[in-house]
Amino acid sequence: MTAPIAVPSDLGVYLKDSAIDTVRATQSLLLAQDLCATIWSALDATALGTVLAVAGRQYTNVASATTVGLGSGHIGYGTTGPGMGVGGLYLSRSDIRTLRRLAGRSGAFSIDLLPDPYPPVTP
Repeated sequence: MTAPIAVPSDLGVYLKDSAIDTVRATQSLLLAQDLCATIWSALDATALGTVLAVAGRQYTNVASATTVGLGSGHIGYGTTGPGMGVGGLYLSRSDIRTLRRLAGRSGAFSIDLLPDPYPPVTP
């Protein structure tokens, strides 16, 4: 486990919750960081947004609610896969893509079209 890149106050600002439970937020952040490290093992401060998004989802929807309603208003949450709940700790497809881009692994391969060593250009 690496040093935490997010603290409970960061999650509180992200969720706009000034009275955040620091023990629960710390646990959520550490678990989210460990989950993100399965995609990119050298997490640094550039992955802060992804860690906060993963921890925020887990922190706000622990019950795995799929729909929430109050009166005539209803909110539906998307599913993470066939038969899976929405809450808990998971990486979405966009989280995985973001972490791979941050790690420099966004493409399948790269091709260098310049000869080695590159000849100097003459005007």
